[in-house]
Amino acid sequence: MTEAEEHQFYAIALASYRDLFEGMNRTARAIWFFTMDEAEILSFPVSAGQDPKEASVRHGVKLAAMADALESLLGTGASANEVQDLRHIARQHGYPIK
Repeated sequence: MTEAEEHQFYAIALASYRDLFEGMNRTARAIWFFTMDEAEILSFPVSAGQDPKEASVRHGVKLAAMADALESLLGTGASANEVQDLRHIARQHGYPIK
């Protein structure tokens, strides 16, 4: 994934998660995180012929965008644990949080 592709994917994911989280109250977000934990946070697809490391970094970009979207809507500290957890997992996938 080139840096330009990374920035483009991040921007798309950020807008998408911002739209998703914007309409949710705290309970709805908790349910979403509980039910989507495996599908959206802990696992990621690796397409046929795709380098698993590239897929992992792409997943890290998605998680960073998810964390930034959540924080931008709720403000710093409102969901600090969720944001920190997402950023931690993103780093584990090789995405450097700036």
